[in-house]
Amino acid sequence: MPSKQILWTLKLVVYLLWPATVWATQITLGDTLSAVPNLAWMMVIILASVSGLAALLNALKRELPPRWVIFTLAHMFGSWVAGVLLFFALEEAGVADMTEAVSIGLGSYAGARLMDQWSDWLVKKVTPS
Repeated sequence: MPSKQILWTLKLVVYLLWPATVWATQITLGDTLSAVPNLAWMMVIILASVSGLAALLNALKRELPPRWVIFTLAHMFGSWVAGVLLFFALEEAGVADMTEAVSIGLGSYAGARLMDQWSDWLVKKVTPS
């Protein structure tokens, strides 16, 4: 049975992500893909990747986890998903480009750290003691 702290954390994540995802769904994927130039998509992926790598390197300062491939993939996946969701939400909101870039960087770092916590928990659960 999951602890109350884990359930509280999941509720907090859902409540914090809900407004951004509702706002992001106002624009369809086809509209976004046709309206946003390829250079913008490339910059979002680069910003999210650099932020995810920064979070990964900060996490690896402590120790190398037993299943480091899962750990690394979780970091990068978390940063990419957070970066793209933020990009959708900020594009719809009409935020200035530099503010959008900083927000994507910070949000991607936070997404990678969140996945760090989840993957750390998963690795501890899967790895035999």
